[in-house]
Amino acid sequence: MGIRVTSGTFYKQYAQTVQKLKAEYNHSMEQVSSGQKFASAQDDPLSYYAGMKLDNLYMDADAKDTVSESVKNRLYQQESGARAIQEEMRNINTKLSFINNDSGNTDPSAVNTVINEFKTRSQTIVNDMNATYENYYVFGGNDLTTYPFQLDASGNTFTFNHIFPGDTAASKMEMTLVRGDHINKDDYMISDGNGGMVLDEAAYNAAYEKTDGGYIYSLEYKVTYADGSEATGRDAMTTILRAMSEQGHVDLGYGDIRVRDTLLDTNSGGLNMLTGITSNQVRKLANIDADTGHITGFQDAAYDNLDKYLMDSPVFLTAKAVYTTSDYCAKLEEHGDSNDARTDMHHALGNVIGKWQESENRVSNTYRESGVRYALLENTQKRLQLKMDTYQDEYDDRMGIDPYEAIAKMYSDQYAYNAAMQVGSKIMQNSLFDFVK
Repeated sequence: MGIRVTSGTFYKQYAQTVQKLKAEYNHSMEQVSSGQKFASAQDDPLSYYAGMKLDNLYMDADAKDTVSESVKNRLYQQESGARAIQEEMRNINTKLSFINNDSGNTDPSAVNTVINEFKTRSQTIVNDMNATYENYYVFGGNDLTTYPFQLDASGNTFTFNHIFPGDTAASKMEMTLVRGDHINKDDYMISDGNGGMVLDEAAYNAAYEKTDGGYIYSLEYKVTYADGSEATGRDAMTTILRAMSEQGHVDLGYGDIRVRDTLLDTNSGGLNMLTGITSNQVRKLANIDADTGHITGFQDAAYDNLDKYLMDSPVFLTAKAVYTTSDYCAKLEEHGDSNDARTDMHHALGNVIGKWQESENRVSNTYRESGVRYALLENTQKRLQLKMDTYQDEYDDRMGIDPYEAIAKMYSDQYAYNAAMQVGSKIMQNSLFDFVK
């Protein structure tokens, strides 16, 4: 009996086999290409989502590592800027000692040369405060659109331009050294008991010692806000202190993101550096509105510290030196010599020199702190890189494949698929097969 069997039955079975082999081959190629065991969650939900979590952790660590490198470079610029300022201060200190020595102050032209050097180096200090990294002033806290620090030609008016959060333009903060009249001996004359007057030397000397070469200096403050309005005195000082209170805490893998103060503060304000008053110290003396959280003012100690340490900063100590040496030089050119002017100069420069080392120490503290932050970031980066290596190993265990095994399997699947195709080309040549029983 003859039986006719259509080729459709065989083709259906053959097609299913070829599709399965093709799918396995494609899967093998995808594994080799991606290096991953699973293409989607349905392959192995637990392993897939565990792998995705590891991938997210790895990307977070990698992002922090990248940002840390940028912050390190910025801290390096801060440290370099502070070192450059300290170097200028040392040069000024050398000239202060030179001009305060009588062997170096008898020639008006030599004194004028030192005065000009004082002014030039003071300008250089302010220029160093405008150090940049990429598009950022490292001591100014603004991008390159706002030049932060300036000093006028006299060296007496120091300006800080700053864009506060929420403002679209800079506020201009001016700090100006003002010198009062020379102490007057006539104010300390007393009766000699015989109808005449005599100088009360004890009272005069006590008053003179409270001056700088017979003069009282003070600082005047003025702020011009972004909207054009102005403030002076204590109101202006409040604005300056607000700028000094700003911080730059960032989450770089150091500290706890839930506790702000444990995060690394990468901001070093120029005024903070000059005065040695940290942003944390300013914030501790701030009055905070309970409802808004905004600073409304500061305790008296904050204003006193600002005034004292700005006055004793290298910018204004140098300005005092310029004042007193200029007076002396003018008297020297006019009279050839002047004991009173020389006495005033020695006294004023002695006070400046006496405060200079402390002022230099405050600046050097800034680059030491930058160095400490830099070292912390380096250690943090090492921990981040260790975490990344760990995440990568765990990810490979869950999601990765052995490349050699994967390639061998891919070729095996390819051979199986090609063999199936070759078989198909032979068994499907005819549309009918006759079997005789």
